[in-house]
Amino acid sequence: MKTRTLPPPLPARRRLLLALPSGALLASPLALVGCGGGGDHDDARHAEAALALPAGIAAKDVTLVGPASEQPASGASASLPMNGSGPALVCAVHSSDRLVAMSMLRAGARDQSLGARSSAEALLFLALGGSQLGADDRTRLLDLLRTDASVTALAAVIEARWAVDAFALDGPDAQIVAAATAAVAGLRGSGSVASAGAASRRKSALAVQPLQRIEPSTALSGVTLLQADGSDGAPGIKLQNTKRRRGIAHVYETAYTPQDGEKIELGLAQVQHERIDVPPTQSLSVFSAISQVAGGAVPWAPVETARYALPMHAGAEETVYETVYLTPVWDRPEPAFFLDVRYSLERSDWREELKALYTASQLDLVLDAVLEALGLGGQQIAAATLDQSIAAIRAGASATPNVIALLEQAGAGQGLLAGWRAWLVNVSEGNAIVSGAYRVAVATVVRQANAQLAGNIEAGTLSARRLTMFRAAIRVLMGVAVVAGVVDTAAQYRDLHEGESGNLYTSTLVAPKVLISPSSGRVQRGGELALTARVSGAQQLPLVFVWSMSGSDLANLRDAQGHTGRGFENSDGAVTLATTLSTQGTLTIGVEAFVVQGGTRSSVGTATATIEVDQTSVTISPAASRMARTGGTQAFSVSVQPAPTDGSTLVYDWTCASSYGSLASDGKTTSASAPLITGSLASASYSGRGDNEGGTWETIKVQAYALESGGGRRALGEASAEVYIKQEYELLLTPGDCDVAAGLTLPMFAGFEQQPPAGSTVDWTWSHGGVGTLTPGSGTAPSSQASLATGSAEGSMTVTVQAVINLPGGRSFRPLPLTRALRVKKGTREITMVAPGGVFPCGPTCGVSDYSAYIVPRIANAIGYRAVFTGFGYGPCNRSVSWVSEKPDGGGCNFPITYHPFQAREAASFWAVWIGFGGAIGEGTCTVTITLPA
Repeated sequence: MKTRTLPPPLPARRRLLLALPSGALLASPLALVGCGGGGDHDDARHAEAALALPAGIAAKDVTLVGPASEQPASGASASLPMNGSGPALVCAVHSSDRLVAMSMLRAGARDQSLGARSSAEALLFLALGGSQLGADDRTRLLDLLRTDASVTALAAVIEARWAVDAFALDGPDAQIVAAATAAVAGLRGSGSVASAGAASRRKSALAVQPLQRIEPSTALSGVTLLQADGSDGAPGIKLQNTKRRRGIAHVYETAYTPQDGEKIELGLAQVQHERIDVPPTQSLSVFSAISQVAGGAVPWAPVETARYALPMHAGAEETVYETVYLTPVWDRPEPAFFLDVRYSLERSDWREELKALYTASQLDLVLDAVLEALGLGGQQIAAATLDQSIAAIRAGASATPNVIALLEQAGAGQGLLAGWRAWLVNVSEGNAIVSGAYRVAVATVVRQANAQLAGNIEAGTLSARRLTMFRAAIRVLMGVAVVAGVVDTAAQYRDLHEGESGNLYTSTLVAPKVLISPSSGRVQRGGELALTARVSGAQQLPLVFVWSMSGSDLANLRDAQGHTGRGFENSDGAVTLATTLSTQGTLTIGVEAFVVQGGTRSSVGTATATIEVDQTSVTISPAASRMARTGGTQAFSVSVQPAPTDGSTLVYDWTCASSYGSLASDGKTTSASAPLITGSLASASYSGRGDNEGGTWETIKVQAYALESGGGRRALGEASAEVYIKQEYELLLTPGDCDVAAGLTLPMFAGFEQQPPAGSTVDWTWSHGGVGTLTPGSGTAPSSQASLATGSAEGSMTVTVQAVINLPGGRSFRPLPLTRALRVKKGTREITMVAPGGVFPCGPTCGVSDYSAYIVPRIANAIGYRAVFTGFGYGPCNRSVSWVSEKPDGGGCNFPITYHPFQAREAASFWAVWIGFGGAIGEGTCTVTITLPA
């Protein structure tokens, strides 16, 4: 496992969502220059391989370039020295310095070859991210490839291309790339779901120790905080990582509650454990089929840190710890908790640690690919070696300023994919491979596997044959990995873009106490309610629970162990309260917990639950709402059914955190410091603040009570609603998520729901993943178009668009990115989608400056379009419109059909379905069906 002391980082990052290929590396103009090759090792083991070269290629004209030697081929077989037992890349290079064939060979293996089939195996090995695997996983993946039908099919294509051009792999040939891409896509489609078990293994306690409650109990960004008690049951933690990226954790005490006192929040978090280095996982969990690797179904084998103890604060009944975990997840904004005042003394150190993590992760990827291309794949880079490489690059700033700039960019956690592609293009075009300080950095890593080859790199004396092998491997990564857009479990690149760069876990230690859940509540007559008892801090002790119920003879308790009645004992602490239609009033459920040790029973304590039986339901309307960023309001009403008939009156507690606006009811208004208002009105109105950035949710909660004659309040129930506050400008992207036909060219349109002001320019970024090919447009207009070719293969694809709006006056705005998920299916004859809508300039003949419109892609040869409108408050809007060409419509909501943009008319790739009112679309849905010819 890698542990390393990392150099310092850069702060600012921005979100940049990209569909990553298997093989994304750091961009850098690399240069391995010179002549001379890697030397043999006296103690190296050998790999035997039969030669099956293309017709017309004589063995005497071929040099075999492997990890430990370069030697001429002679005869029908060859024996090459290897650095270790794992598979490594070996290439047959012609005297004209062109690649002929490749193979992943390993020492001591039988029935190995160097020909079309071995080349197919090597192509798929690289496309599936094999260069990121450890030695054992590389061998397992290669063994499965050698028996898979996908290899046979790809080998047949290589044989066919060899008949035309014996150097078809030197490109590689476009037909070979296409066949490899199709093979990987087919394998990915057959993968099955798997997951890594990460259960906490709590040891049995010898005494009643504090309970530790960890939130969340599941993984965040692939890392789970596990309970790791000591041999005496004393609480502790450890971190479990299932990602191919390392991290750093810090543990702080943030609050405690004295015995029978109020909770005390610490003004500044107090360090409990200063730094915990969390290593990356190095191997995959057991897999038995290539499709599991290609389909992303095989999890990485978890790795865990040591245990770190968490003591209870002196004299407290509850102590709260927070674990801050930092990890290099690229193109993410800074986590919000960085700005928490409790961590004001820590955040600058966290930023420096993240910068170092980003820099190291990027260079790690680069060096892994360099090793593979040099025939030294599968080598784990020692932490100290990586540190030396980073230091060598930084020391050569004057010689390689472009590389230094890339490292600085890496420190900000931005642009991994763009740099990788640029580097691949550079190398594949035959430019220099490693130069200046970067040459020293690569040599530092290579030295651990092959000292002589490292010396040649450092001296700039690599042979032309090894350079040919290097460039051929890089071209394969570019041709197969980037073109195919492969993202799979067997690659590190996806791990570097999934999750967040900073996560927060809370560990709460609670002194032993008997708890029942729920401790109060309501149940309808004839209904049931599950209750659970537990002892905080003693779940692993042998416990029994004695249950009782009072308040009615027309109800009882039961459990999964077969007990039924108004009282019994069980061991799992779970019961179900069952009522009848005649049950009414208040029921009291009691439980007493006992620790059973040997022949003795010791009471831990008791708990009770008070349950009201009625038929009351509380609802709030609407349950969800979208509203304008500024000036937007939303009214809510609450209904209590049936209303009390005992003469009591209703009162309501309205609650809103007021993070982005405020809630008003009965002449009162909520605020961040006063989120609760109480009144007699069954309605409230939410208004957003004028300084909202938008793109956020606010929760509205109401609790209804019956105010009784004696002044008490009887809870009737509660309900909640969500308000979404729109951004200043929100992206729209058509088509919506849908099934599309194979072999189709589908236009895509990106714009904004709210029309940007005149003089605005927009920087557009399109990205694509999965099957098909995306050709984005250019320009800085307020809308952008792209062309999506679905291709001939069935499968899934995603298209993501991002934008930066440059507003007049120098201000810019970055709306949240938008992604569409499309599924390519052969034989599809109808495409059905929810069309997005926005505000657009109308054109000279409209009579108004702008109208609201839904945007529908115009598909060549389509034989019909139909739009169905639902959910509009104005009844005449809820209707349908069909068309095949431009069409006026005088209906209740107007709905004329024109080409979009308006001025482009027949040349446009989209329809505009105009609504007869201006302003952003705030309600209703437009569902479009496009019929294609049979």
